[in-house]
Amino acid sequence: MTPQDSKTLPWFKVVLFASVPLIVLVILCEIVAGLFYGLSQGVYGFPLNIILDRQEAAPRVYVTEWDPDTGKLRPGDYVTTTGIRYHVNELGFRGPELRDPAPGRMRVMALGGSTTIGLEVSDDETYPRQLEARLRRKGLDVDVINGGFVSRALTDIKQLYFNEGLTLEPDVIVVYTNRNSALYNGAMNNNLFDLKTSQADLMTTKVLGWLNRNVMSMRAFMAVVRRAKASLSNAGSSSNAVSIDVGTGILQISKKYFTEVFHAQLEDLIRHAAERGIKTVLMTQPVNLNNPEFVRRIYQTDHQKLLQAMWSEEAYQALVNGFGIEPLPTNSRYWVLSNALLNTAIRDVARRTGAYLADPVADFLTPDAGKRLFTDVIHMKAAGNRILARHLETQVACALTNMAPAACR
Repeated sequence: MTPQDSKTLPWFKVVLFASVPLIVLVILCEIVAGLFYGLSQGVYGFPLNIILDRQEAAPRVYVTEWDPDTGKLRPGDYVTTTGIRYHVNELGFRGPELRDPAPGRMRVMALGGSTTIGLEVSDDETYPRQLEARLRRKGLDVDVINGGFVSRALTDIKQLYFNEGLTLEPDVIVVYTNRNSALYNGAMNNNLFDLKTSQADLMTTKVLGWLNRNVMSMRAFMAVVRRAKASLSNAGSSSNAVSIDVGTGILQISKKYFTEVFHAQLEDLIRHAAERGIKTVLMTQPVNLNNPEFVRRIYQTDHQKLLQAMWSEEAYQALVNGFGIEPLPTNSRYWVLSNALLNTAIRDVARRTGAYLADPVADFLTPDAGKRLFTDVIHMKAAGNRILARHLETQVACALTNMAPAACR
């Protein structure tokens, strides 16, 4: 081909030929990132997900209509992408319509996040509905309101209680929070999801989320960027903050939240309820990290050692090396430690304030608990919710019949 002929080559062919080396380079980078970074994360993008058959499961999504004016779901009947039907009542809560007050009729309001609303189980399989059925079988005329909403932490629970919970005049409130509080309240640089975000922002978030799950070179690059930002932030941060890899990124975690703030917020809610004659039942939160024996060892560890392991990766490695069993991945450090620390805080607050305590975590540490009771890290199957309801049944019944917490443990 003469120089003159090359000038007549169609432009799209020039672009195509010039792009081949770039495409090959991108594929090679993706394979390398998948092998080295994906291997450590347990996630594989294209093309390794096809070769190794390790593609992440598609996220389970609820198809709902959110009402930004009420900050709750719009009333109606819905169905999940996996075919599970559920009902949102006129108040914007999942479950049946609330019965009118009547002499002797009591109300319980379960406050929490997605573990309370009951992702991937039917209406009757959520723990609030199972609790209601158990209490009614005891002869108690009671309604249990499902006050759970996705991604709600303790601050959101308090807001719902003050803004609407009080108007429903519950006799008892159940507070079930741990992981969301650690993520949304404990992380100093993580803002709550804005439900009034524009459609363009939502689409951008979805696209970036897909790229982060499937393109390992981008995932690795973003991890490097987050680490660099965290290092720069640490240089000027106070002693109250520490940077921790949580698997999806590096968060600035508040030390004070785990030693003071969570306790104070919980005690404030209990005290306010008690002043109005409302009793509080606290519940610890089980976690599924596919290594129940490791989680058990963490639960048995001294509180101060857990705090040291939270703030120092070296202290964490020294702690887990002493277990003599296979540890969790490093990016699970925050989740297992925050779960143990906040569950301990829940028990301490219940003891100090005289609140009722449901403590089901030991029942979720059997070798088969992950497959039998959980749908993921914290969300329950019907069988898992049954255990939560069973533990709550005793405590809520005691609270409704004015028995002292000490007599119910």
